[in-house]
Amino acid sequence: MAERKPLILVTGANGFVGRHLCKALIDRDWSVRGAVRRSDGLIPGVEPVVVEIGPKTEWGEILSGVSCVIHLAARVHDMTNSVGADDYQRINTEATQQLSRAAARAGVSRFIFASSVKAVAEASPAGKSLNEHSIPDPRDAYGKSKLAAEQILAEISSRTGMDWVAFRLPLIYGPEVRANFLRLIRLVDKGIPLPFRGINNKRSLLYAGNLTDAFCKAISHPTTINSALMISDNDDLSSAELVELIAKGLQRKTHLVQMPLPLLKLLGHFGDVVRKINGTFPLTSETLNRLTNSLTVDSSRCREILDWTPPCSAETGIQKTVRWYRGNRTG
Repeated sequence: MAERKPLILVTGANGFVGRHLCKALIDRDWSVRGAVRRSDGLIPGVEPVVVEIGPKTEWGEILSGVSCVIHLAARVHDMTNSVGADDYQRINTEATQQLSRAAARAGVSRFIFASSVKAVAEASPAGKSLNEHSIPDPRDAYGKSKLAAEQILAEISSRTGMDWVAFRLPLIYGPEVRANFLRLIRLVDKGIPLPFRGINNKRSLLYAGNLTDAFCKAISHPTTINSALMISDNDDLSSAELVELIAKGLQRKTHLVQMPLPLLKLLGHFGDVVRKINGTFPLTSETLNRLTNSLTVDSSRCREILDWTPPCSAETGIQKTVRWYRGNRTG
């Protein structure tokens, strides 16, 4: 008789990462239960559980038979500053505490948490990458809420023996991507000049397919992990290189221009004002900071512990993402 694979609970199963992950799990013949606010958008084969995830959620029956929890559901980082610190604390910290406590009581053997590099820093030191020895110094409510959740998981693990791992995620991209990465693809597609020539930054990225592969490795990892891990494609790119790869996939010319940093900051402030008025503008102060500052991570410990190598290079991942965009764009 074939060995029965474990039942995995995925929260946020119908989100961007959740859909990629559930497909990967089902393709590997794992049983998947998806905890979602609405059942629409789930990958076929996922057992839906509709639940409002929060600090008082009753998880008892939902965790029945589950051997591993992958907690993706979160109050995501909002660059319009319309989300208050209490919201991040309630969903990202307190709801994680509620779920992890219930998981430990239910006998779940491993809890995998989608954290963020912002739990450690907004930028990496000049010429260096963030790693597991970097002292966490989150600068906003989102990053602080993720770090607090990591600390709660460590404390619950020390009391109960439930193994945990937190992946500190950089910018994630792939087919069905939304938000900033999709906006950048659209800007390149429209041929809009972008002010990144001469900016010598580096950013770590993570292709969704690489992330889901790492999740699968973590599920079946045979020994204790109990750690927060940096993870990336292991191919850091400058903003100019990223734009050039997107343009290559779109079969467009790159339109990079050089702009003095003070003028670039002024453009960001202008974008902030416009966004407050009409709710949308592609380049804001925070967007430009992300595209001009360096934020790189050293993922060597993650690769060593999980015996994992990202199956896709960043260039391949970007081309797959752009092919999806080309097949779905309108107009």
